[in-house]
Amino acid sequence: MHTLDQLAAFVAVFECGSYSAAGRYLAKDRTTVRELVKAYEDILGYKLFTIEGRQAIATEEANRLYSPATHVIRQNSLLQQLSVAQLEQPFAELIFGYDGDFPRQFMCDLDRRISEHYPHIRTHWLQRDREVALNSVEDGSLNFAISPAKMNIQPQQKVLYKSLGYVSYNLYVGSQSPLRNKADFSLLDAQAETQLIAEHTNNAGTVVHAYSVDTKVVGCNALLLDLLPQFGWAILPKHVAESSVKLGRICQLKSSALANDVQMPFSIYYPFSGDSNELSQHILGWCEELAQRYFSD
Repeated sequence: MHTLDQLAAFVAVFECGSYSAAGRYLAKDRTTVRELVKAYEDILGYKLFTIEGRQAIATEEANRLYSPATHVIRQNSLLQQLSVAQLEQPFAELIFGYDGDFPRQFMCDLDRRISEHYPHIRTHWLQRDREVALNSVEDGSLNFAISPAKMNIQPQQKVLYKSLGYVSYNLYVGSQSPLRNKADFSLLDAQAETQLIAEHTNNAGTVVHAYSVDTKVVGCNALLLDLLPQFGWAILPKHVAESSVKLGRICQLKSSALANDVQMPFSIYYPFSGDSNELSQHILGWCEELAQRYFSD
C-alpha cells in the first residue's frame, strides 16, 4: 500500500518536472524524493517517470494517476486542518449577513478567498435587513454583516465596522413607460406615480426610501426588475439595474427633484472580538483589498 509521503513525492516531481526541484518544494533532498517515488513504482509495478537529462518526464501511467493522487493529498490536508481546528480554531463555520443591494461579485470573491485559505471552514451567506443584521452581529448569531451605513452615525449596537465604499443608485423606469415623455420628472410626479422599492432597501432607513403615496414594497430586486417594465419607477443600485438596461427592459430617468447617482455608503460590521482574531483580521484585510477594486472609482 502506498503512503502519503510517496504520493506527495510523486505529485511534486510531476508538477516540478525534476527530482531536484521537487526536493526543494518538499524541503527534502533529491535522494529522498527519488527513493519515495521508486518505492511507489515498486508497489505499482511500472515506471512513473523517464529521465531525460535533468528532467523527469511523466509516463502515460503517471498522467492517469496524477489527478487521483492530488485528490487524496488534498483530502488528507483538509482532514488535518479540520482536526487541528477542533482544538485551535474558534470557527468551524462563518455566517455572513448581507444587504441585497450590495454587489454579489464582491461577496463571491470574498467567499473564494476564505475557501482557498481556510478550506475546512464552511461559509454561509444570509440576506438580512440592516438592523436585524447588526443585532445578530452583536448577539453572536452572525460573524459579519455587510450593510448600508448611515453616513457618520455610529450604530446603536455594540459592534465595530470598516467602511467598504459607496454603491451608486439611479432612478429607473420601464423602457416603454409614459414617464419617459415628461419634460421633467418632478417631486410631485414621484409622489403621485407608483414607486417600487425592495423590502430590504425600504427597511434600511437610509436616503433611499419610499417617496410616493403609492409605494409597492417588493421582496427582492429580481422581482422588482420584472415588475418595473410594466409600471412605476424605482431607485436602484446601478449594478443591479445594469443587465436590464442592457437588455432594453428599463432605462435611467433624469430628474431635477430626486437626486440622481445617489452614493450609498456600505460597511462590514463585526464583533469586538474580531479585533484580536487572526481569521477576522484576514477577512477584513481581504475586504479592504476588494473594496479598492470595486469602489475605487
